[in-house]
Amino acid sequence: MKRGLVVVSFLICFQCTQAQWIEIFNDTNFEFTDVKFLNNDTGFVVGDYLGAPYGRAVLRTHNGGISWDTTVFDNALLMGLAIPSSNYIYVGGQDGLIYKSSDGGGNWNEINTFPIGNDDCMDYYFLNNDTGFTIDRMGYVFRTVNGALNWTQVSTSTMEQNDFPNSGKIQFLNDTLGFAANGNKGHVIKTNDGGNTWYNIDIGDTNIKVNSIYMLNKDTGYVIGEKGRVAQTVNGGLSWNNVASPSLAAKDLLDIVFFTDSIGYIVGGKGFWSYNVPQESFHGLIYKTVDGGNTWNIDDSVCCTQLTAIYAASDSVGYATGWNGKILKIINANSVNVSEVEIKQSPLKIFPNPFSFRSIITFTYPSASSHTEIIINDVNGREVVRYEVPSNSNRMQAHLPVMASGVYVARLVGENASARSEE
Repeated sequence: MKRGLVVVSFLICFQCTQAQWIEIFNDTNFEFTDVKFLNNDTGFVVGDYLGAPYGRAVLRTHNGGISWDTTVFDNALLMGLAIPSSNYIYVGGQDGLIYKSSDGGGNWNEINTFPIGNDDCMDYYFLNNDTGFTIDRMGYVFRTVNGALNWTQVSTSTMEQNDFPNSGKIQFLNDTLGFAANGNKGHVIKTNDGGNTWYNIDIGDTNIKVNSIYMLNKDTGYVIGEKGRVAQTVNGGLSWNNVASPSLAAKDLLDIVFFTDSIGYIVGGKGFWSYNVPQESFHGLIYKTVDGGNTWNIDDSVCCTQLTAIYAASDSVGYATGWNGKILKIINANSVNVSEVEIKQSPLKIFPNPFSFRSIITFTYPSASSHTEIIINDVNGREVVRYEVPSNSNRMQAHLPVMASGVYVARLVGENASARSEE
C-alpha cells in the first residue's frame, strides 16, 4: 500500500460579469426577419418597414449597433441575407426577388431572374462572392454560380412548406458539406458534394415543422422547431434524439446558434407568425445552454416581442432581431455564470466567493499533511498561482495576483493516508 494523491476541485469566481442581452434598437416601424454580421461591428438586418413610404428595409451598422443607416426598397418582403465578404451582400425573399451590393451595402442592384414566379426564398448562404444557395417555401434548394444572375434547382422535395418569418435555414461547414432545415414533416436535408445533390434526413417526428439547424461540426448538431422541439444528432444526422427541457414546452423556436461547443442560444416566442394572431400576443424568448445543448433554460432578455433570428458575430458577441423593430446585442456571450454551473460539494471551501482582488481570500479544508498545495488554474487549464498549505492546518489566507475577471478552478492537491491505491 502507498499514499495516494488526492485532487479536489472547486469553482471560484473573481468579479464575475454576467452576459446580458441589451436592446440597441427599437422602432415599431420595423419588423425584422434576419441578421448577419461580418465581424463584431459590421452587420446587416433585414425586414419590413411599416412607415411611410411603406417598403422593405436593410439596416447597416459599422459600429456594433451604436448607429444604423437604412435602405428601403418598395418591393417584396426581405426574409434572408448573406454576407460572403466585406463588399458583397445579398438580401432577398418574397417572389424570388434579390438585391445585391458589391460595395458593402452602399448601393444595391435588383435581380429578378428567379426561375419560379411568385416563389418565396427563406434563407441564403454563399460560399464565396458568386456561389450561393437559397431554399424556397416548398423546400427546394437552388444554387447560383454567377452572383445570383441565374439559379438552378439542385434538390427535390415533398412540399415541406417553409414559412416566414424564419424557417429553412442553410449552413455549410466547408465547401462540400452542408445542411438545411426543411420545414414541415420533420425533415433536414444534407449535401456531401458541395450542393450538387441533396437528400432528406428524417428527425423522427413528421408532425414537427423544423425551422432552423446548427451543426457544431460534421457529427454534432441541433434542429429546433415548433412546439419547443429540440433534437440532437451526434452522427451527422443519421439519427436524432429529443432534448427534453420543460422550459421549452409549447414554445415556437425559430433560430439557434452556438458561440462555443458548450454555450448556445435559441430564440423564438409564444406563438408562431400568423395572419390570425395579433402581434401583441407574441412574447420573445431567449434560451441558453451551457452544457453543449443537453439542457436549455430561459436567459435574461429585455425583449417582449417575437424574436426571429440570432447570429454569432464572434465567439463572444452576438445579435438577435424580431418584431416591433427589436435588435438585441450580447457581449461575453461565451461566459458561464457561477449560477449556471453545478458546483459539487468539496472539502475545499473558499470565502468570499465571488470576491474583489483587493480583499483577502480564505481557504478552509480538512487537516493537511505535509506536501499539500492549493493550485488555481483558469478555465483553459493554465496554472495561475499555487500556495503551499501549512502542515497540520485546516485554514489559510492569501492575497491573489491580479487576474482577469472570470471563472477559475481551485484544487487541493496533497498526500492523504486515507486515500489508498493498490500497487
